[in-house]
Amino acid sequence: RRARAPARSHRPLRAAPMTWVPFGGKTSSIWEHTFTPLHLGIILAVSGNLLIACSLALQKWVHMAFEREDEEPRLAARARTLFPVALLGLMLGEVGNFAAFGLASPTVVSPLGAVAVIANAAIAFLVLKERFYLR
Repeated sequence: RRARAPARSHRPLRAAPMTWVPFGGKTSSIWEHTFTPLHLGIILAVSGNLLIACSLALQKWVHMAFEREDEEPRLAARARTLFPVALLGLMLGEVGNFAAFGLASPTVVSPLGAVAVIANAAIAFLVLKERFYLR
């Protein structure tokens, strides 16, 4: 007689969550199951939005500096290095946002766009010396 196979339970199998383990795969109790792609997506979304806000403020600051110099802004923007740096920062921030959508759910990443709005308001008030109105 052959031995009978053990009875299977009717519970569905659950996949283990994806984890990122630092230091070349050496696990430690601190990092194990704590840093997931969701966390990386959130970090990318927040840092991308902050980079976008800083880049937009730098672009406006460059334009305001050109207005004070009485030069034509389009010609002066190509001649200065800060404007292309701000443009590169804007592109890198958008790439970070795009990568965040691949790692985390859009329902998590999209509301984090409010970080850019808050950062824009703070940078405009503190750096660009614009007035802040409460409505």
